[in-house]
Amino acid sequence: MPELIPNILASVTARPKSGKNHFSYTWPAPIRVYCFNGGAEFVRNKAKFKDKKIDIINIDTPIIEESEVAAGDHWAKDIWKKLNTQYKKDLSEKVYKTYIFDTGTELETLVRRNVTEIMIEESTKDRTKLAVNEYGDRNMIMYAIFDRAKKAGVNLIMLQYVKEKWTKDSTGKPQPTGEIVMDGWAQTEAAVDVPLELEEKSVPDSKGQPRSVNILTIKPNRFSREMNRKTIQDATYDDLTATLFGG
Repeated sequence: MPELIPNILASVTARPKSGKNHFSYTWPAPIRVYCFNGGAEFVRNKAKFKDKKIDIINIDTPIIEESEVAAGDHWAKDIWKKLNTQYKKDLSEKVYKTYIFDTGTELETLVRRNVTEIMIEESTKDRTKLAVNEYGDRNMIMYAIFDRAKKAGVNLIMLQYVKEKWTKDSTGKPQPTGEIVMDGWAQTEAAVDVPLELEEKSVPDSKGQPRSVNILTIKPNRFSREMNRKTIQDATYDDLTATLFGG
């Protein structure tokens, strides 16, 4: 293993309950987690992580119906301001080695809604959604999250859900493709050093009985462009860095 491992920006895309948190908590501590779904404490409290400093901030977002959003209900601006202020404060204090957004899917929703609310306030028209050419502010905010971590020299993990990809048929009607893709900011994998995918699979043990394992797939990345979908079973941070940099 090299004496000097660079800080790594990574995305981990997986279905719910596939081990995203478990893998990310093996990264260097102290760890800061910004959690949108309230499930981070359960994994942190497992015996394997009891001696690691993993500090969690739960981001409390309201339950919003579509009709309420259309009526101009504003909720995201204050939440985003508080989260962004805390993130910048954490980076400036230099306490944590690893930062985790759980999940980036929900983070992008918050950022997009924040930009939308600003647009609604500033617009003289009755509008509720961003036009295609108005997503630049959302993109700049999202890029800044990654760029701040890179400049601070810390690890950043963006956990991502998945969704089914849809496309339009010859009549213009949306149709499911059956393809599973990342759910969230489309440029996430371009913003990180290492895009990862995680999948839970059942494999036979030594007695032929099924057991669950997590398969981490490393996609082509900044450190090794030739590493085309190399896999690691039940991976940890040490396994990942040994594969990326040699052990």
